[in-house]
Amino acid sequence: MPHHVRAIVERELSQMDWSRGRSREALLEHFRMAPTVRQLLADHLPDRTFHSAREVMEAVPAMHWDWLERAIQHGTTEHAFLQSRVASMGGRQSPEADHGTREATGQSGPDPGA
Repeated sequence: MPHHVRAIVERELSQMDWSRGRSREALLEHFRMAPTVRQLLADHLPDRTFHSAREVMEAVPAMHWDWLERAIQHGTTEHAFLQSRVASMGGRQSPEADHGTREATGQSGPDPGA
């Protein structure tokens, strides 16, 4: 199973300014438009300041990223947020990730919102 949701979240985090760190609450606010991602982070991030995307990603056990991947592929509203993030990155996403997201939404062909 491709881990495109994890890759999108990791890429989103990597584009943030970490020079002063990010609190748990700031990270949760950042993902307010992605309630399933936000909840996953809320469940696993300790209440502290994070200094890198890697720290955040490592705080969530791999099996929970797998759960999130399956949940989103089976139709949560997250796909709209994730597609918007891909569009804002100039459409840079792996073909496997795009296929999985489109399959979950029943779309085919080029993204009309891109």
